[in-house]
Amino acid sequence: MLALLGAGSFWTMNAMNVYATSARLHSEAIAKAEQQVDAVLTKGPFDPVANPQLIPTVLTPGTTTQNGVLIYKDPVTGQVTVTGTMTTVVTDTGLTGTVGSTPTDLNIWQATVTVAWMFRGKNYSVSLDTMRAGNQ
Repeated sequence: MLALLGAGSFWTMNAMNVYATSARLHSEAIAKAEQQVDAVLTKGPFDPVANPQLIPTVLTPGTTTQNGVLIYKDPVTGQVTVTGTMTTVVTDTGLTGTVGSTPTDLNIWQATVTVAWMFRGKNYSVSLDTMRAGNQ
């Protein structure tokens, strides 16, 4: 009976540790995605109607993928234990506003940042969206 209690306690503590690690990885991945969203919102100048266009690298339309993004590093050993992939998709929404009877391009661009990683053989991901208008 004592052995069964000990085994049950060990299994429970292990399950709690796995859950805590998974939650920590999720929080770290969200932080990485938020850093990229911050870059999308703050890099400038952003004036897609200027000639030539003033578009920061982070807002280049299309898909950008970064492999080997650090998700978690062991604080004791300093060993990188989990890395992932960050994908940023930037598109022009094509939204227009009508002034009088003339439609005007609003120059609002959308960015979707997805951070994906694998933990214990299972794939995880978080995705954040944002929009940015030109500085004109």
